[in-house]
Amino acid sequence: MKEDSRRILVTELSPNGSAVLAGLEVGDQLLRIDDTPVPTLIVVGNLLTPAQPGDWISIDVRRGEQEIRVQAQLQHDPAQQFEKTEFLDGRVGDVSQRRSNFQAMQHDIKIAPAACGGPLLDGSGRIIGINIARRARESTLAIPIADVLKIAAQL
Repeated sequence: MKEDSRRILVTELSPNGSAVLAGLEVGDQLLRIDDTPVPTLIVVGNLLTPAQPGDWISIDVRRGEQEIRVQAQLQHDPAQQFEKTEFLDGRVGDVSQRRSNFQAMQHDIKIAPAACGGPLLDGSGRIIGINIARRARESTLAIPIADVLKIAAQL
């Protein structure tokens, strides 16, 4: 992409990248990402930084005189694809829509995203946390029970 007089133009596309798969073309002018105007590359970066591969975004572009909205599923950086095969070949399984930007402990018990909110038990059956997100094939996040109890006491 290139920033030109307070507008963002698509100048190059990566084969099999998110933009190509969504139907963007060289020459498209980016207008909005998830309904937020994108007048600069800094704004684009700020909107995309917290996003992760697998997330969906909507992109509004101007192509000639026409405005078009496309849906794009973010992919891994093509240069890193071979390091991320578990995401690409489906071995990761279902992951939670939000799976980052919070403090939690990580464990490797595979649960479905719909099971988040349930307890994490130790070997003795004691609750040690509450599962909050399925992040990857071998990564589930949980809030430690001590933190949950602190929050509950404040309510």
